[in-house]
Parts: sequence; C-alpha cells; structure tokens
Amino acid sequence: MDLLCNGLQESSEGMMALDNKGRLSKEVLTEFIDPNVLKNMKKRFQDTHAFLKLVEKMKLLVTEEVILSENEEPAGDSKSQEVKLYILRIDEQKLQSLDRGLLSELYASGYMKFIRAHIDSLANFQKLFQALP
Repeated sequence: MDLLCNGLQESSEGMMALDNKGRLSKEVLTEFIDPNVLKNMKKRFQDTHAFLKLVEKMKLLVTEEVILSENEEPAGDSKSQEVKLYILRIDEQKLQSLDRGLLSELYASGYMKFIRAHIDSLANFQKLFQALP
C-alpha cells in the first residue's frame, strides 16, 4: 500500500465514513445511502423474523451435523482437513407431511420459494467450503 498516496494523507477535505463508535456516520448515511435501502432492510429483517417464527411454529427446523472436507478426498484421509458444523435446516419430510392448510399458508405468504431456495442451497455447502482460500 502506498501510504504517501494523496487519498491516504491527512486532509481536511472529505467526510468521515465511520463515527467514533465504528458505525456509518450520519453524513455517509444521508449523502450516499438511499433512505429506501434502510427502510427495505428493516422490512426484510421483519419478514425474516416472521418467516422463522412460522417455520418454528410448524416444527420444520431440525439440527443437522455437517462435515465439510477441505478437498474431495474421502473422510478420514490425513491430507484432508474437516470442519464440523451444526446447522438448522428445513426438514423436507416434515414439510411434505404438512396438511394442506399449512402448505397453503406457506405458498400464500411467498415463503415456499424461500424454503425451496434454502433446501437447494444446502447442496452447495461443500463446494463453498472448498472454494474458500
């Protein structure tokens, strides 16, 4: 890094990106971030919370042990580093056994597409782990 670069030198120009508590400064928030983005983030957080409460109420979440391998070597190979994780996931059998009323609720709320995406993404855990530096 070139510490003599004009952009890195002390200057009275510009604005601080972070406040003294490490949060985005009010200047950055008002100047560079569309207020609708923050409103949408809050809405998405509330939607996610409602979704999780619903799947928890329907008892669709299960804890699963996932063992990720650094490479495609068989488990137990001395060259392969493994990481053990415990994740919460949607149980497909429980999902399929829901009565029509609950399934209708998932479809009507738009949550079923998120459940499908979640289930499909689980297959990519190993690929993602192997792609990490």
